[in-house]
Amino acid sequence: MEKRLIGLVSYNIHSNHMNYGAALHTYAFQQYLKKKGKQSVVIDYLPRTLEKYNLKYPLFNIFSMRNLRGAVWCCLNWGVLGFFQNIRKFRKFQKFFDKYYVKTAFEYDYDELMSLESIENLDIDTYVCESDVIWKLYGNNDFDDIFFLNAPFAKNKNKIAYSPSIGARPLDEKEQERIVSMTKDYLAISCREREGAEYLQKVLKRDVSWVQDPTLLLGSSDYDPITAVPKERNYLLVYNCMTNDKQMLLEAAKLAKQLNLEMIEISNYSINKIRFRHKVKTDLGIEEWLGYFKYADYVVCNAFHGCCFSVLFEKQFTLFQRDGSDYRMKSIVDGLGLTDRLIPYDDKRIPQTITRIDYKDVNMRLSALRKQSFDFIERYIVRG
Repeated sequence: MEKRLIGLVSYNIHSNHMNYGAALHTYAFQQYLKKKGKQSVVIDYLPRTLEKYNLKYPLFNIFSMRNLRGAVWCCLNWGVLGFFQNIRKFRKFQKFFDKYYVKTAFEYDYDELMSLESIENLDIDTYVCESDVIWKLYGNNDFDDIFFLNAPFAKNKNKIAYSPSIGARPLDEKEQERIVSMTKDYLAISCREREGAEYLQKVLKRDVSWVQDPTLLLGSSDYDPITAVPKERNYLLVYNCMTNDKQMLLEAAKLAKQLNLEMIEISNYSINKIRFRHKVKTDLGIEEWLGYFKYADYVVCNAFHGCCFSVLFEKQFTLFQRDGSDYRMKSIVDGLGLTDRLIPYDDKRIPQTITRIDYKDVNMRLSALRKQSFDFIERYIVRG
């Protein structure tokens, strides 16, 4: 069989606050392609939305803040309390990318990629928009051309969308016309959420498959080689992601007390050590993050990928919606028959009585959902 090099574009090496899920979905996709005998390369793309954001020293972002309260919080959380922890986390992430990613030799920003006819003379004949919320409108009310492969380097190449997510709000007529134009030459398109797939199918007037996030393409044992064992045991893990959900933390603390477990929080919020007086892990590498999930007795989280790894490691868990428009979480729990694990945005209370998850049923549903994803990849990427 002729070997093809596949180029992958997504949020991964560069993501808001160094997001664990963003790093792991691309890792998982590369590993799955490798299992199928396919060679791939991650395009090291620094998105426009992050060009002015300092990941290693977030304290320096204080100069772009427009209100005093945000500036004071940034100074306290990223300066006084979390400065060195974030540097450690940054170094661990870079080490992970260098060790486990097959990626381009150089980092590219938007303008650099848009000016290239080819990338580093790599023999790429297929490009994949791979997962995450990359098909959304950004602050300038426009899409990111790179995430749609609407760029010279991808011209006359096979283009495939594997599990991108779209934004929450419906597109107006002009936006619909633009997304139709940018995807008209795609070989195949899929979406990570059932609702997103159905919506895109209507807009694009073509087949759009519902597939699963790349992290779910692998089994739990596939993550063992990169999982670090934590020193703690008998703990309830809280993954407090992107939004500092104080009500979730209060509810998790009550549940930890009820279950007689220590509470450990993973987040970027060093300030919570003072406010809530429980352990807060702000400097974990990706391998450590996986370990805390694997060995947790219970998981409470407000993140889509927190749900994915709770399921992979067969954890009892509760999932908090971050906002009322986030249908990513609803899509996955509905598909796995775990609707009762989702706490709606307007509720924010963990039920006093929690039924145990029957993972025999969940794994049967997950196998069926995986098959749809495997079939899509086999047809359009492996054999395509």
